[in-house]
Amino acid sequence: MERWELALGSLYEPVDKLETSGGSANWLIYDKLGKRVCLLKQRGLAAKAVYEKLKDMKNPHLPEIYRLVELDGKLWVIEEYIEGSTLAEKLEQERCLEEKLALYILKELCTCLGHLHDVEIIHRDIKPANIMLTKTGQVKLIDFGIARQTKEGGTSDTESLGTKGYAPPEQYGFGQTDARSDIYSLGVTLQRMLGKDYRGVLKVIIARCTALDPADRYGCAEEIMADLSRRQRGRALQRKTAAAALGLAILLPIFWWQQKAAEEMSPVQEVVVVEDSQKEDEAAQPVTADSPSLPEPEPMEKEPGNPMVKESPAEHPKEKDPPSFTYPFLQRSQCTFYLNGSPFEEGLGIPASIWQNWAGNEESRTFPDEWTLTLHIENESAADFVFPRLEITYDREVASQTLPTIPSGAARDIAIPLGGRNIRGRLCNMGVRLEDVGGTSMYWNFQFYLER
Repeated sequence: MERWELALGSLYEPVDKLETSGGSANWLIYDKLGKRVCLLKQRGLAAKAVYEKLKDMKNPHLPEIYRLVELDGKLWVIEEYIEGSTLAEKLEQERCLEEKLALYILKELCTCLGHLHDVEIIHRDIKPANIMLTKTGQVKLIDFGIARQTKEGGTSDTESLGTKGYAPPEQYGFGQTDARSDIYSLGVTLQRMLGKDYRGVLKVIIARCTALDPADRYGCAEEIMADLSRRQRGRALQRKTAAAALGLAILLPIFWWQQKAAEEMSPVQEVVVVEDSQKEDEAAQPVTADSPSLPEPEPMEKEPGNPMVKESPAEHPKEKDPPSFTYPFLQRSQCTFYLNGSPFEEGLGIPASIWQNWAGNEESRTFPDEWTLTLHIENESAADFVFPRLEITYDREVASQTLPTIPSGAARDIAIPLGGRNIRGRLCNMGVRLEDVGGTSMYWNFQFYLER
């Protein structure tokens, strides 16, 4: 029996011992209470502060940390087991990725790093082997074995860690690591995804990410997203301009030929020459009121607010129809839900071994504060989702809020807290409605029930 089995008791059952690397051991274990397979990792106690922050984070791009245990001077981490393959395994099969897929992975990692850096966590080992691609298309960053918190005012790291080829120069004792160190490793990873011969729009992004001097790199992941958005808009404009120029090059010769043909087919107009004597006779004739050459008086202008002057129909031409606009509706496939960081569908049975520890009595139980339902929205359309509206119905209580605009190509997580909500009669229903400004409305119904 392993040492950890004695410490953790009968709550967990060993499934398989995984290959070890760098002196650390990993196990697959079965959580009897949560009814799930988990990953058990051994880490040094120096990593405790980082893993405690990760445990508080509920992010779909990170494995959920279930439990931390100190044993024999080591930190044992019980975390989510992610099914799928690593980016390294995918690159072994395909050598390099299409730009569209690499761009998607880049955006997902930027979103993940943005959240990590906001809580002052630096991963320090971003590489294809530490990027998981799940069966449902999610991108997750794993292995925080050498991650650390940001140190203010430091001049260099105390340890030279990282993977050769992916770690920046400052990570080997030449300076202090910070968020820009992860940016460097992200750039190298992006280059690996696209191949050394890649010459597309992301080449400039890679060059700035991998600058040797941290001052020449992007300062944060948000700067990468902003620069990428500008370059994509510029490329789209160039394509439209090129298409317009090509269209003119095709149409101009056609217009010229049509004009030439029209001139050749038009009849010759007869030119009438008026003698000087005829002009004198016309000038000598008196001009009277009945004369057809007398100019008609200009129509009377309507004074503002004068009902006596009839309006001429010509003064108010028919208003043109407003230009049509097709809004890219939000699709159900762009919305996914996570319960405490795990994918969540419609119903969840909560084992008695779990809910019996919750506050309440036999008739009613209260969700713990850390229970959260997260709505993850991926805006895959070509336009922004402007102020989508979210409505939540729980136990006949209805609450709604207007969400911030989600730009094109961006993603957003909306936390729906469950903590403090009561489950009466062992069953409760929760409804979530999402509506965008284009008029699309989607509704989800979730059920939570207490198992006996």
